[in-house]
Amino acid sequence: MMSFQNIDLEIAEKYVPIIVNNLRNKGVKVGVRESILVLKIFESYLLLDNKKSISSDQFEKILISVIAKNDYEEEIIKKALQELFFGKEDYSNEIYLASERFKNKLIDKNKLSGQQLGDFYKLMAIGGLVKRGKYYRTIDKEKLDQIINNISLDQKTLFKEKLNSILKKLSPEEYIKLLNSDLFYDNLNSLNLDKLIKIAEFLSKKHYNKPLNKVKEIIKEKISNNNLKGENEKLWKTLSSIGILDKDLQKALVIREPSLSKKSKLDISEFNNLNDNDFYNEKQRILLNYAKLSDNENLLNDFLNKIELKNLWLLNKSPIGGEKGKLINAAIYSSKALKEAIEYAESGYEGRKDMSNYYLQKSNELLQELDNKVSIGKINKIETKFFNNNVLKILESLEKGEIQGIKDIDLAIYVDLLRSIYHRSDDIKRRKIIISANKFLTHLIYMNGFKPIPIKKKYSVRPGRLMVKESVINIIRNKEDFLVYKRNVRTKQIGLALDISSSMYKYSSWALSVASIFIHNISRLVLFSTKAISYDKIRKNDVIKILLTVDFNGYTDITRALEQFNDKKFNKIVIITDLKQTVRNEDPSIKANELVRKGIKLLFLVPSDVDKELINKIRNNGGCVKLVNNPEQLAKELIKLLR
Repeated sequence: MMSFQNIDLEIAEKYVPIIVNNLRNKGVKVGVRESILVLKIFESYLLLDNKKSISSDQFEKILISVIAKNDYEEEIIKKALQELFFGKEDYSNEIYLASERFKNKLIDKNKLSGQQLGDFYKLMAIGGLVKRGKYYRTIDKEKLDQIINNISLDQKTLFKEKLNSILKKLSPEEYIKLLNSDLFYDNLNSLNLDKLIKIAEFLSKKHYNKPLNKVKEIIKEKISNNNLKGENEKLWKTLSSIGILDKDLQKALVIREPSLSKKSKLDISEFNNLNDNDFYNEKQRILLNYAKLSDNENLLNDFLNKIELKNLWLLNKSPIGGEKGKLINAAIYSSKALKEAIEYAESGYEGRKDMSNYYLQKSNELLQELDNKVSIGKINKIETKFFNNNVLKILESLEKGEIQGIKDIDLAIYVDLLRSIYHRSDDIKRRKIIISANKFLTHLIYMNGFKPIPIKKKYSVRPGRLMVKESVINIIRNKEDFLVYKRNVRTKQIGLALDISSSMYKYSSWALSVASIFIHNISRLVLFSTKAISYDKIRKNDVIKILLTVDFNGYTDITRALEQFNDKKFNKIVIITDLKQTVRNEDPSIKANELVRKGIKLLFLVPSDVDKELINKIRNNGGCVKLVNNPEQLAKELIKLLR
């Protein structure tokens, strides 16, 4: 909401150039032409409606229709308007009224509450108060007017930051005194989780339901958006002890820590609407925890219809007996065998190989005792035997140093396997491994419904090589009256930067796999950890070799990675990282802002458990941040961009 309910021509002429300048600083391509066009449309609105002013919403729509070329720029325009006008109605006037209320009085902050206390903090944020011992007094009117005039232009950001800083430092007891002030709701997002919980406890005791619901909503957001590993169980106990652990908060905590489903009274149906793409791992673990507690065969059948066999090691043992119980146990042993085989590929430790063989033996022994018709959920004897055969092929591949006809294998497992074999092989075998990886990765991308390059497109008149056979078929068989030409695919100017620190191993492995297929659309590939390495003219096989040989370790220097894109014009730069700048260097958000000002679009693909403050820093400097919940989702997002 803007500061003026209605905007006349005088206000528009004053603020349009300021808005356009702000947008240009944020990387939006806009200039004098657009400014003039906005004002002309504005005047047309006034003439058509025979009015002297228009609403702030109409003003916003005019700006978006003239300037915004996509949803991203539309959001930037809305944000620029909010920043310029504070999102308040007549803010300057509000501060002036606050100063009149406190004029020539010695103010004791401790005796203020609600709106009065809110006004006090606003005055403090613009420097409108002077301290007299433990008391405060407002400064003279002339100086205050001067400050207020500056607020509406250059000092707006400083004011907001100062006010936010003051409110963040308040203790929960002090913050609660703002309950009847607009600042109470406006700044809840900036408070940390501990402070929010203490505020919620007070509100719960006093039965203040409206503010309590808002605080609980913010707590839920913080649980969902932040990485609280190791803290979720403690948080569950705290929220439960103060009586605010409702269904929504329980669900948010169970998604973050599936083992808490044992404490939860939630029905499994509460989690059925979780998107498998976004919450695959969490959903699998939640289902498995419910399955552990179920001795009802029908319910167990439903659970096992949704659980992948490879994840069954988390179940540990079957919750039911009989023939179906034996089948479940056999599948659990199969899952454990795969887990040990993968760990053997990663570590090379022989003990892991022995354990994998042991679990395979146990699984096959149980399967021999069962009839072929026995099944429960997605688990049956034939599929489990096929799974065991695949695990055996993985072990044989590691033993012999070449892929032994493994079918239906995940990319992450396949890459781990290839990396392990590659490191143990000579040059001749390594060349074969690269060819094998090339075929597999291409097949995998095709199986996901993505073709690397559109081969042809029908045109009536177009430059490019005429495709004679296709043209004849098109005219005779399809009864069409135009020729078919080979499409000239224009390479996009996209830069791709991958974080290869140890924490990003799985994400960057997927990204490199995708990059190998769409390398024609990548102008520059940058790998970074403590140092950054750039590749310009790179081929598909080179990317696969990097995937098989690169060491995922070291610290993270995002700034150094962004510096690799200084010397060339790019349409877009995609950065895959966890945003943790662990090398002392210039703040990455400052470097990001430099590139955005050059007209380059920056997109950061980051794991969903990244610190929200780091995300906001990048977004405030013009970068776009997209959260992904797992490596597979990251790959799909990257494929969309590179195509």
